[in-house]
Amino acid sequence: MNQTTTDYRNLIEAGRDLHRYATRFGFDRVAYVQSMGTYLSDRADGATGGGAVTTPLHSPPRVVGIVSWLTSDPSVNLQALVERKGSDLEMHGRRFLQIAKDFSHAHQSPSADALTPRELECLRWTALGKTTDEIGELISRSGETARFHLKSAIRKLGANNRIHAVARASYYGLRGDVS
Repeated sequence: MNQTTTDYRNLIEAGRDLHRYATRFGFDRVAYVQSMGTYLSDRADGATGGGAVTTPLHSPPRVVGIVSWLTSDPSVNLQALVERKGSDLEMHGRRFLQIAKDFSHAHQSPSADALTPRELECLRWTALGKTTDEIGELISRSGETARFHLKSAIRKLGANNRIHAVARASYYGLRGDVS
């Protein structure tokens, strides 16, 4: 298992811990927002109502986030809950913030220099729905060469497959010109 997978699993497990902790007190959802990313754990049944407790979190340098503990149960006494468990809510939120911060720092966005112009071009054609053989024709190379460039881009972007690589490249604002 590579480090990216391990880090991602740690982040997911921290999110699950946060959600489990929230459900112990009658919260249905936990929304987490950080200057580096967002996590939302939502109910499957779409229920609404109740209320929320929001914990602002600050972690030097320049990382600011909030954890909102939401409930659709109007009988949950949020004021009493904050008085009894407010520091625990903050502690669990800070723990999640730290794990999310560590995850985001470990997986910084690649620079445009990380991918070659050919890799970017192959990703762009992939985004337009072209197969590797079609991409090979478009770049005047074999389908195997197009596959090589796509595999290289997938590796550099830390993606699982071609579509994931296109999504990550788009997320990071990397653009490939198609000539």
